[in-house]
Amino acid sequence: MTGETSIYDYNTEEQSFELVLKWLDSDINGTHVRNVSVLDDGRILVYYEDWNNNESEIILLTKTEATNVLEKQTLTMGVFYLDSEVQNAIVKFNKGNDTYRITVKDYSEGMGNEENSYIDAMTKMNNDILTGNCPDLIDLSSSGVNMELLMSKGVIEDLNSYLDNSTVVKRADILDNVLQAYTLEGKLAAIPSCFNINTMVAKTSIVGDKMGWTLDEMLAVVEQLPEDTQIMQYATKASVLSNALAYNEDAYINWETGECNFTSEDFIKVLEFANTMPEEYDWNEDMPSTPELVQSGKILLVDQYFDNVRTYQMISQMFGEPITYIGYPTTTGNGTVLYGRNIYAISSKSEHKEGAWQFIESFLTEEYQIKSDSWGYNSFPSLKSALDDMFEKDMTPEYQTDMDGNIVKDGDGNPIEYTKTTWTWDDFTAEIYAATQEEVDAMKLLIESATTLQTYDTQLMTILQEEATPFFKGQKSAAEVADIIQSRVKIYVDESR
Repeated sequence: MTGETSIYDYNTEEQSFELVLKWLDSDINGTHVRNVSVLDDGRILVYYEDWNNNESEIILLTKTEATNVLEKQTLTMGVFYLDSEVQNAIVKFNKGNDTYRITVKDYSEGMGNEENSYIDAMTKMNNDILTGNCPDLIDLSSSGVNMELLMSKGVIEDLNSYLDNSTVVKRADILDNVLQAYTLEGKLAAIPSCFNINTMVAKTSIVGDKMGWTLDEMLAVVEQLPEDTQIMQYATKASVLSNALAYNEDAYINWETGECNFTSEDFIKVLEFANTMPEEYDWNEDMPSTPELVQSGKILLVDQYFDNVRTYQMISQMFGEPITYIGYPTTTGNGTVLYGRNIYAISSKSEHKEGAWQFIESFLTEEYQIKSDSWGYNSFPSLKSALDDMFEKDMTPEYQTDMDGNIVKDGDGNPIEYTKTTWTWDDFTAEIYAATQEEVDAMKLLIESATTLQTYDTQLMTILQEEATPFFKGQKSAAEVADIIQSRVKIYVDESR
């Protein structure tokens, strides 16, 4: 029996499985395996089809004594699910590196459907990271891995010296906002290969052209709007409270010192604002679509992910007038956050730090970064030259041609341009053509502003939701639950430190 990660023998009488091999251990990305056959002599025949490169091959696997295999130093990578892109990178690294070899410990393997199975698996990963069982490479993209906590405890290596001494990539080659987002207290925790951006979008005519605002500034705008205007679509008491911590954790917790600040006037205002939202969002299929709400002026903010300039073009067409990346309201006034991909930290306890850094470097080469099939148009690359290349392609028009390859022109003699893509959002459709310099510049401005990360600590979120509920139900005041939250979070932070 075969799967995306492994091959198993299945005993039909005992109804039991026995692991034969893991694909990555044989330098194969299991997501590209199409067919498998076991030959009479025990060798395994694999039909392999890599859709990224449009290449196919037949692979013959022969069981070999370990003593006959080139001995390498083993690096362990701790992850919570491994996508196909990273599997390709591991296979390439293992085949091309004569000194090091990466093995994967996926904490999501074997995770059942029970209520607490995800939390249990995540807890095991965190426990391993914080103890002597720490992997050499730590996947920071996993939800629930607290980068600030790990850095404050000295669990992960500062990558500044590795970057400064690299012969593969220079500091000046990487986008400044990416380095800033992953630098904590002057220490560089990781360098993602690529990233997305999440922000709130609003009409410039309503919020002005300044990017970012505080909760007080947002509420001042809300007071001027008609009563039937939604502030944020799909918002609930719980989601507003969670977002306040996710976008603004630094305002309430200092993992370095252990200081907590949940009794502040600002947090009490957050509780009160969250309480103005419904318990649950009342969704029904007849409700207006987001484009309809935007164009009728019935909604203030649209929560939007940006992964290419085409998203900006679509949002601009939907609003039909100038827009501002205003962001989520925070104490710092910058509620635009960055989501990295392929984010790996090096354990400070690793005995193979140089090998771990070589793997991180492999994501930062121009060869990797400029390949369009590394992420398609679903992320911005972290390398400046790769981002420039991406925008150049976005700005290059594509024209219709005839059978002889000649450009087809309209009745006025102008070349007929193809659409690069078409967006459909409920009853709204946007045709996207080559981007203008103005649109690219607007996208660059958003990228430059994304210098912070959204954080998510499962335990912290649980504390907030549990203790805020009595306030939402009218059983306690905002100040009372803020005191309780302060006490519980302080205990959790002190125990974590």
